[in-house]
This record gives sequence, C-alpha cells and structure tokens, in this order.
Amino acid sequence: MKYKYFIWNVGGILFDVVQRLTYEDIANGLIEIDTAGWAEPWPVIRKRIWTGFEDIAQAMIKQGGGNALVVSHGMTIGTLCSLDLLRN
Repeated sequence: MKYKYFIWNVGGILFDVVQRLTYEDIANGLIEIDTAGWAEPWPVIRKRIWTGFEDIAQAMIKQGGGNALVVSHGMTIGTLCSLDLLRN
C-alpha cells in the first residue's frame, strides 16, 4: 500500500494529511494525469499482470516444474502480491 501526503490549509491552520493509496488508486491517478495516452485502466493492468505470471507458471509446469527467474518492476511485483491477497 502506498501513501499520499499533502498539507491541507483550513482557515490558516495547516493539517498534515496522509492517505493510503491502493494500486488501483495509483492506476486511476496515472490515467488522470496521462497526457501521452499510455496509462492503462486498472482492470487491464490487473488482468495483464495476473495472466502474465500465470503464463510463466503454466510454461514451467509444461517443462516438468522447476524454478523460474522473473525480473520485473517492484510495482508489478507489489501489485501481483496484492492481487493474490484479493483472490483469497
């Protein structure tokens, strides 16, 4: 879970606010600020990550098992872990 930090000014009084962000929140935020049209909606990201790792697992099963070295961005791995928790 990521955090968003901002300062809120109410009547001259500053409040520190920390808000928890889910990976879905982050994806939606990226779509809002994306000027190049590269950002993907959360359902597309979720499906792409989950099926990508399932494909790797299926390929390993077809080869008789074993280990697979997967090199990925930390955000992708964190998203995969959160998806696994959501499925259970």
